[in-house]
Amino acid sequence: MPDVVLPLALAKLSGPAVATAFAGPQNVLGTALQPCVHEGGTGYFRDNLCHAPGDPNHHEVCAQITRAFWPESGQGEVGIFGKWCICVHKLGEWLRGATAHHGISGIDCSATSIEALRGDKDAAQYIAQHCPGVAEANCGRWVYNLGSEKVGAATSIVMLSELDASRDVKLPDRWQVLFIRDIYELCIEEGSFQLSFSECEYGLKRSLTLDLWELVADAMHKVVDGLGGTPTFLQFLKKAFPGAQPKHLSTFENWCEQYDDLQKRSVEMDLLTEAADIFARKNAMPVLPQDDQVRLEKEFEEMDEDGTGCVPVSTIEQRWGWDTETCRGIMAKWDLTEDGCLDKGDFLRMMCPDGYRLPSMQGEDRDVFGMLLTGSIRYLSDAISNEEDLFAMSDRRTSRSGRKLKPMPFSLLPEIPDSTWNYWNDLFTRLDSDEDDHVGERDLLREGLLSQEVARRLMQIIDPEHPESFTRRGFLTACLKASNMRRAKFECGR
Repeated sequence: MPDVVLPLALAKLSGPAVATAFAGPQNVLGTALQPCVHEGGTGYFRDNLCHAPGDPNHHEVCAQITRAFWPESGQGEVGIFGKWCICVHKLGEWLRGATAHHGISGIDCSATSIEALRGDKDAAQYIAQHCPGVAEANCGRWVYNLGSEKVGAATSIVMLSELDASRDVKLPDRWQVLFIRDIYELCIEEGSFQLSFSECEYGLKRSLTLDLWELVADAMHKVVDGLGGTPTFLQFLKKAFPGAQPKHLSTFENWCEQYDDLQKRSVEMDLLTEAADIFARKNAMPVLPQDDQVRLEKEFEEMDEDGTGCVPVSTIEQRWGWDTETCRGIMAKWDLTEDGCLDKGDFLRMMCPDGYRLPSMQGEDRDVFGMLLTGSIRYLSDAISNEEDLFAMSDRRTSRSGRKLKPMPFSLLPEIPDSTWNYWNDLFTRLDSDEDDHVGERDLLREGLLSQEVARRLMQIIDPEHPESFTRRGFLTACLKASNMRRAKFECGR
């Protein structure tokens, strides 16, 4: 079915209401459009906002996509996954495609532009089904009159309130769904759905509101009185909110998945913070004195009897009297080329005394990776804060969101100086010794820039599409994001 874009009609809106509704980019919930966070930068301006002024129906839907989305929507193999601002017409094509629908696992309603609700009937219906809050949007009811293949036919796509069997249907907020899930899991753990108010509070180590308890208690009574055995979580949630339709339950399940993903990112944040602490402690260590380094280099040359620049494991066994098992452990940790011998760099890293760092662990090259660490922590912290706000209780959400600053649009970021840009490119070239456009953890360790713990964490954040090694493009994109700058004609992400 071809896309038909017609003017949008707003029903029953006063002048002041219209002004309020359009004070800045709006989402489908009628509130301020939130960032659709992705490590590579997404959106029309690559500013993580699904907003495309002047180019309607492009990059307006914030979707949690898998790699399957691209071929399923007829765009070939792209490989991008995670949160992404996709085009409205591409969402429609994906929905109408004959292939399996594994490409989208959810919609972030707060980060999906309200403009996404027009231009494609199937896409609008899909968004409405996954965003129950559309019905309560301050911007009023959006009506879509999109032509169909039948001449003279018109389809009116209405919002959630009109899709429900009852206008008075009671639906939960995100935090309530998660709280009820915790109670459900507590009941499963205790083997009983007859827990009291105080038992739930004690088991969860949190306070229950009376109105939420009434819903939970009613659901537990229905479970006890029923004959269906132990319910699933969604069945339990349905008992608490009888008016919830399948599309609502699907959204509630998606909220739980989003929250679980948020918890994983919080763990990732803790690991990054730990790596940054290790990096800082290493920076605070004194550099190994030159005399000590000369002594170690001389010892290496004595062990390198053939002058090959490499000391085999057999020589280490004989010279130091180590057993085979100990030597295997040493080689597994320090032999970065995995050729059964230690080169001078491996040997110096192994022999560097605790409390000191080698001269290679200083300078501008190392500073770049320090910037990547701190910048990634800042970026991830902001993203986590934005998503945590979605799951906060409404009163806390209002007070917290009032203190937030909107991210600067990508187009307004300062331009990176040519000298810095060239230095980053040169650094990647030096690290990419085999010239395959990939730098791995061993490349970082071989240069002596980073400790193993820090190198391992950096590999996971520099180029998320290539967690085992990062490409030049991924490296440059990460550097731009960490420095909060941009490069003309260099597009961060696809």
